[in-house]
Parts: sequence; structure tokens; C-alpha cells
Amino acid sequence: MDGDDIRHAAVSSPEHLSSLPFAANGTPGKKRRKADLKPIITNDPPSAAAAANPSSASINMTSSQSSNPLSSAQYPVSTTYASPLSRSPSSSSSAEELAETAADEEDSEDYCKGGYHPVQVGETYNNGRYVVIRKLGWGHFSTVWLSRDTTTGKHVALKVVRSAAHYTETAIDEIKLLKRIVDARPDHPGRKHVVSLLDSFEHRGPNGVHVCMVFEVLA
Repeated sequence: MDGDDIRHAAVSSPEHLSSLPFAANGTPGKKRRKADLKPIITNDPPSAAAAANPSSASINMTSSQSSNPLSSAQYPVSTTYASPLSRSPSSSSSAEELAETAADEEDSEDYCKGGYHPVQVGETYNNGRYVVIRKLGWGHFSTVWLSRDTTTGKHVALKVVRSAAHYTETAIDEIKLLKRIVDARPDHPGRKHVVSLLDSFEHRGPNGVHVCMVFEVLA
């Protein structure tokens, strides 16, 4: 090839070059037959088990999720606990009523020598003048009972003091003070604010001699 031929080849059009057939290695040559073409095999073929069972991947995914210790199946969203308020209200109210009743009663151990007199509903005091109807209350000093005065037909409060000597002395002092207030100025404006002592006497019982005082019933 002389210089003119070389220059002619250098300026040849791209269309001319593209029309030339190339081999698989990039060099021009014969066109390859379809029968000579081979499939391209990569170095990382798919698993035969996966190819046989396409759903195995999703199964494995489910298995890994179920084995997760933080899986929602092991940790439910909400948990139900038994409420302490679900207990029977009747049992609670009964226990409270028993406690209140016990707190409203004097100690039974104080019904002894020097202690309370065991007053009974229907009993009569001061030679049958006062008939006991029901209990009004109690204190460290005495028990108080609603009674009926058979002489006047009115209701009164009968106070039965404990029989120990120091309680008896205190009761006698109280009687003296109340009588002095009543006898001092019956027309005093403050007289109506002081409870009236209607009667007093002594009553003998199994625990000793008890001072008894009779008052008007407070409204």
C-alpha cells in the first residue's frame, strides 16, 4: 500500500467502516451462525433449591421474623390486668361496717369491777321511774341511754357513770356544778345554752355502785 492508499483509508467514511462484519473479539471476520452462539454463564448461579421452589425465599423471611425476640407475636400491644376494683363491693362494705360498729362500741373488757354497768333495754332505774329504750352513746366516763320518764311521760337521757372511785368523785362534782348553774339565775340569757340536769341518783349493779344523772334530751 503506497501513501495515496493510506490517506484514502484514513479518510474513509464511518458508514464504510460500520458496514464491515466483526468477530466476537472485535476483529472483522465472518458472521457467526446462530447455532454457534452459546449462553452466557455467570460465576454466581442461582440456588437449585430456590429455582425449584420460588416461594422458599419468602418462607425463610417469615421464619427469621418469627424467631426475632422482638416479634410482635411475643410482645402483644396491650395486656389486660385484673382491676382491684373488680372485687365484690358487698364484702368490702361489710368489713367497713363491722369496723365502724366496733369503733362505736366501748371495750367489753371495761365491763368489770369499777367499770361500766351492763345496762339492758327495758330495765328500770330509780325505783322504776326511768325505763331504758335504746342506747345513745358512750364515753370514757359513762354510757348514755334514751329513757322514758314514767312520771312526766317525756324522753330523757340517762347517764350511767363507771363505778370506780375517781369516776364517782368526778360525777359528784359535775352534779354540784350543774345544780349551781340552774339555781343561780334561771332567767339568764345564756341559760338555754346549758344542758339541764333533771335528776341524779345512785344505782347498784354487779360492778359496783354507779352515779346516774338524768338530762333533757338534746334535739
